[in-house]
Amino acid sequence: MVRRLILIAALLTCVTAFAVDILWLDMTQPIELSGGTWRNVPTGGGDYTTDSILYSKYETDLDIQPDYSVLGTSTGVLATGAGRPTHTNGWGGVYYFDAGDEISYGDKPVFTFSDGVSDNEFSVNIWTWSSSFSATRALITKDSGGTDTFREWYLYASSARIYFGTVSSNGVATRSIRTSTSVSTGEWVMVTAVYKPSLSPVTNAMELYTNGIWVPPIQVKDVVSYVAMSPKSNPVLVGNFNTFSKGWIGYLDNPRIYTNALTQARITEIYDFEKGLY
Repeated sequence: MVRRLILIAALLTCVTAFAVDILWLDMTQPIELSGGTWRNVPTGGGDYTTDSILYSKYETDLDIQPDYSVLGTSTGVLATGAGRPTHTNGWGGVYYFDAGDEISYGDKPVFTFSDGVSDNEFSVNIWTWSSSFSATRALITKDSGGTDTFREWYLYASSARIYFGTVSSNGVATRSIRTSTSVSTGEWVMVTAVYKPSLSPVTNAMELYTNGIWVPPIQVKDVVSYVAMSPKSNPVLVGNFNTFSKGWIGYLDNPRIYTNALTQARITEIYDFEKGLY
């Protein structure tokens, strides 16, 4: 009898602990990987991941509630007038961009991954939706003039492919790749770009993923004279280049910038966990 009581008590303890874990994992809150484990991130603040320097949730209109970005690096600033994207509560809160819209995160030192002599690794991640990828449309860029001369790094879509690249100090030497397969339209796609500058050729140094799956890259440029990205006074822009040309048409959500090269396993975990939101 005593043994049975001990066993029942142990089972009740396990059930209670499990119930507490379920309550802690509040599915109404953003949840993300941190150090290989899932954690709850309270709405409006709290740590996101130790290697993420930007994470914008777009749950609410940025004019109503300031958007939270990791480590306090930057708060999104909506363009005014014709350049303002439209917030919608669908899919947990996203923005619709209409070619001339953008959200700026400014020029912060943490968004520059080079000292002009050598590059550091980084990753960019964003959820996208568009009815057409036929024209060139910006996803997220560090850009001040809309041409390679003024860019540091960029991620955009064109002709149903995703392009990712970095630009050297002379504004001519670039390293860039594109996806070898087309991107689906009319549905949400998580796009991830990873840069490992110590590797070569460029198809090893740069990686592109859609929906957590690595896409074999095609080299666009790998100029021999490329040295490193040149730090410039370029803002990080979501949905546009700095000239308000070739802007995104469709929805964008959860732009992120990481200070390391995300692994395929990490990217896949993030996608598998978040895809239910879309």
